[in-house]
Amino acid sequence: MPRRIQTEVHSSVSRLLRGNYLQQPPAWYAPVLRNLPSLPPMHATVEREDILKQDKPFISGSRNTSKRKLPNWREDRKPQKIVYPVDKIRRQFYEDFPFESFRSRSLTESYQVSDDRYETLCASPNGWSSLKQLTINPQPEDAIKFCLHLHNNHNISLSLAYIHATNQFSALKAELEVQKQAAIEEAAAYGASFAPTEIERGYELEERFLNSRLNKSGAPQSATTQDSRQPLIKLSGKEASKLIPNSMSHRAAEQVGYEQGRAYKEAQKQKSFKTLENELVQKV
Repeated sequence: MPRRIQTEVHSSVSRLLRGNYLQQPPAWYAPVLRNLPSLPPMHATVEREDILKQDKPFISGSRNTSKRKLPNWREDRKPQKIVYPVDKIRRQFYEDFPFESFRSRSLTESYQVSDDRYETLCASPNGWSSLKQLTINPQPEDAIKFCLHLHNNHNISLSLAYIHATNQFSALKAELEVQKQAAIEEAAAYGASFAPTEIERGYELEERFLNSRLNKSGAPQSATTQDSRQPLIKLSGKEASKLIPNSMSHRAAEQVGYEQGRAYKEAQKQKSFKTLENELVQKV
């Protein structure tokens, strides 16, 4: 039996039964007749307004019907690229604000999944005319959707809508930063103590590692030249050059090199004094 779609299987079996190709109907035949399968859904076509196919007039004897022009019509049969206006806005936004892609974001403090904030705000009587109506801490996607909303619903050009959206986004971020700094200073004035930040924890771990390396290397301790707050390590010149400039490890390596160079010079001086003394003793 040839392959059929789901709506024609029972009709094919009916024809086979009438032609005596099947002696008895299959077990599923009667239930399928009582509950006929639904028709396959029609594929909805989406018309893109940004790319419309231009109808070419057919004129006999024109360049459109020439043999050299006909093979070029194959280019129209290629599938068009899937491009959306929001992609252009998003690409330009992350070029202007690249640090936003590295900003940490808490998913537990966001809105619920079922709550569509944008549709609720657009359906309000006053509409969505300011980014602050949505939130005081906007995310990059909020600014992108606000720009697209201004372009589609307020009859503003895309470039002007992008300028309005980014200006409001930057203003809200600056206002939030000032509020955070003021809150930190106020809490510190009342005697609050804060946990170390990730950068401070990194410095502490680095200093702990340098102290452990110093103890293992057995470098000479000098109270006059070495500061206890600046741990030192043994590094060669090549290894010290690989360190980040102006970092704690780089400064420690420079200090170690200075101490080693000074010790070497003192040893050379003592050696020269001993040789000179031996020569004088031999002459006497």
